[in-house]
Amino acid sequence: MSAWSVGRRSGAASLAGASNDIKAFVDRVVQWIPGDVIAVYTVGITTLRTQDPDPNPSPLWLIIAAGMAFILVLLAAWRTRHKLRFRDLVLAIVAVIAFGIWSLAIPDSGWYDWSKVADNPGWVALIAAVAGVLFGAVADTFLPD
Repeated sequence: MSAWSVGRRSGAASLAGASNDIKAFVDRVVQWIPGDVIAVYTVGITTLRTQDPDPNPSPLWLIIAAGMAFILVLLAAWRTRHKLRFRDLVLAIVAVIAFGIWSLAIPDSGWYDWSKVADNPGWVALIAAVAGVLFGAVADTFLPD
């Protein structure tokens, strides 16, 4: 999914009430991955790698991408309804949290400036993936359409 699609949520039927098969579960979890922002963020990390000296890990780029997730959700909500609701602000914050979780799984992300992450990249990626799946399930439960 994408941060843009999270912002465009406008009261359509929630997947929370869907059948309990694996496809419905995956759909509920994937909708909370801000894929558009993750993609731009990853391209930015790759681009920064070509610079000399290599500025990675870049906490500034991490913060910019998190802000991008926030803004994309609000822009999409505005584009869809031509007004913003409190719920849109909540969804934007949730998108930032989701981005933060999933960005932990990206090598050389701004999180790697923190020694606990840099010293344990494999475990951090695995824990981030599990946390992302759990976060998606919880977010879908508490924030249905």
